[in-house]
Amino acid sequence: MSARVEIPDFCMAVVMGPTDAALPLMTRWFAEPEIVPDRDAAHDRLSMRAFAATHLPDDRRAARGAWVATARRLHAPPVALVVAPWAEGVPLRRLRHLRPQAERTLLRLPKEGFAAVHRIGPGTAIRRASLPCDRRGEAGPFDIVGDVHGHAVSLRNLLTELGYRVRDDGADPPPGRRAVFVGDLVDRGPASPDVMRLAMGMCRDGAALCVLGNHDRKLARSLAGRIEGDRRTMGQMGARDPAFRSETKDFIETRPDHLWLAGGDLVVVHAAIRPEMIGRSSKALTGFALHGPTTGRQDEWGHPIRLDWVADHPGRPTVVHGHVPVAAPAWRNGVLDIDTGCGMGGRLSALRWPEGEIVSVREA
Repeated sequence: MSARVEIPDFCMAVVMGPTDAALPLMTRWFAEPEIVPDRDAAHDRLSMRAFAATHLPDDRRAARGAWVATARRLHAPPVALVVAPWAEGVPLRRLRHLRPQAERTLLRLPKEGFAAVHRIGPGTAIRRASLPCDRRGEAGPFDIVGDVHGHAVSLRNLLTELGYRVRDDGADPPPGRRAVFVGDLVDRGPASPDVMRLAMGMCRDGAALCVLGNHDRKLARSLAGRIEGDRRTMGQMGARDPAFRSETKDFIETRPDHLWLAGGDLVVVHAAIRPEMIGRSSKALTGFALHGPTTGRQDEWGHPIRLDWVADHPGRPTVVHGHVPVAAPAWRNGVLDIDTGCGMGGRLSALRWPEGEIVSVREA
């Protein structure tokens, strides 16, 4: 049982255990508007500050499934808080039955879809932490860089044009500024490892932030041996030492699928996002953020037929993304596609935010 437990500031926290032990703890940790009765697992009133505090004994697996399904619908990480059956308020005569029951439940919960499972008791302190995507405290200004796709020279040239002092393993930004990469740092180009070294160094030094791209995730899975990656990129990575490959995999795996910045006024994502997804976290959200919505069919060139998610964007917050190459960035409904075809003979571009200036260099 942990003395201190950290849960996401936005999540679906399900308190499980005997009612006589769980109820006093729920009111200690959660405000009244956050406590949702078991019967309301699928209720529409669950929204941006969704915490479900309830008692779910071992025989309520179906009820737990309802909470997990609701969490997925809300793009909220489902977190299980399992009250130790020896917590205060539980009669001694019940412990012989409750303790093995709780242990069985603990083993089942990850398989049922819970993102985290914590043992808790009267002495547990619960701390709420922002999700990795929630960087609203970062005010900018920012230089939002489009898909680099393994073109290290182009990236160096663009950063230099933006006023950064570039090194092989990082770059010093102009005073007060920070770069934000929209993902797809790798594949297609001649120097994916050099791009990764530069971007990782900038993030390590606080000079940049970076969201996950679909090509980046593919590389991480390839480095882990789970799938076959891009042959050119894997050949380039194979020439580097194992420590660098491991660092690259770890870096990619810890990137958020979007960033919520500037007090909530700016979102940076690789491919697409809907308003109800912003500031949240789920597997479905990650898939949408990395690939965008499609019909599931392909055109005559084998490319996915995409749905126009931008048409439904309400105009705020501002969203900057990449993934789909365009000849030139153009604003629509408060959304800007900054991928100008680097890796396909085009240009590498960045948006100065909030100034609104586009800076581009030719693919080198």
